[in-house]
Amino acid sequence: MGGDRITRHLPAPCYCRPVPSNKIGRAPVEQAIGWAATVLPDVCREINLPLPWIYPTPEGGVRGEWEVGRWRASVSYDPEDGVLSLFAADLGADGYSEEDLALPDATVDRVTSFLRDAMP
Repeated sequence: MGGDRITRHLPAPCYCRPVPSNKIGRAPVEQAIGWAATVLPDVCREINLPLPWIYPTPEGGVRGEWEVGRWRASVSYDPEDGVLSLFAADLGADGYSEEDLALPDATVDRVTSFLRDAMP
């Protein structure tokens, strides 16, 4: 299914969690898969994070999620809007961070900067 299409483009070890087959949404588009295959590994190398769990989104995009200790973060790419949504939370604190970036501005540097600033 969509997860297999994503996995074969991502470096090992990359983890794709199965998504229930409820026939809602569509498979990730090639643009989203290409984004995940190039940007997410670079982000992880820059700030020494493990590769994220990868999910397809109902809009045909890709979502990467990290769980590191009490810290949770996600990066979602929506190919319909050309927007990258960033979210991070420290579960041991009350706060969280979020930001939306238009695709031309969603560089590896911007994503790593957001995640680095949000990490406890």
